[in-house]
Amino acid sequence: TPPASGTSATDRLVFKDLRLTGATGAGNAGSGARLRSDASTLKHVTFNNVAAVGNAGYGIVLEGNQENSTTAGTGVLQDIVITGCEFSTNNIGVRVASSANNLDGLTVTSSTISANTVFGFQANANDYDSNNTNFVISNTTFNGNGTSGYASSSRYGDVSILGFNGNLAMTDVNVNGITGASPANLGISISGYGTSTIAPVNAGTMTFTNVAINGKFAHPNGGTVNTGG
Repeated sequence: TPPASGTSATDRLVFKDLRLTGATGAGNAGSGARLRSDASTLKHVTFNNVAAVGNAGYGIVLEGNQENSTTAGTGVLQDIVITGCEFSTNNIGVRVASSANNLDGLTVTSSTISANTVFGFQANANDYDSNNTNFVISNTTFNGNGTSGYASSSRYGDVSILGFNGNLAMTDVNVNGITGASPANLGISISGYGTSTIAPVNAGTMTFTNVAINGKFAHPNGGTVNTGG
């Protein structure tokens, strides 16, 4: 748990040149890094040249003020930057827990996210009505995530963002599907929030610039393989 936030966008709390590996246990507790906001605001944090590899839980998880991700939280996260990092062979590479539903400003840049079992990048798995916004993924490569997806009905893959009505920019991103007979279910999946009684609202501004999805993906439960995502 970090001791405090950074004080400004230029005076940041920085975690740099670290290798995080071998965490045991399921979920958030078994993650290489956990960034958790309680009732206050945690902001201006950078992970620079961090490798989170081979953890039983997640490479890095951002949490609200709930211990698990099954309850929407009230803690606020702002201006979180992940740059020059590697997340591989974890359960999930980068995870925004559903409890972190007040996240304004997440940048993942110049990073590689590969061969994670369930997802490369996952946000708001429980599809809560979140206030998350201003997500940026740039100059980043996703390679063969969702390795358990072919036999699953849970739509595993590279990028999944649910309950999201905010701003998103993806620039210079490569998504490379699993080669071989057991591809993952999805390359990129983004959905807003809505229920049978709550109508969806307009999303923020979403831009996709020089985004390539390569390889092959399959419908859940070993359905027909679709080339090119």
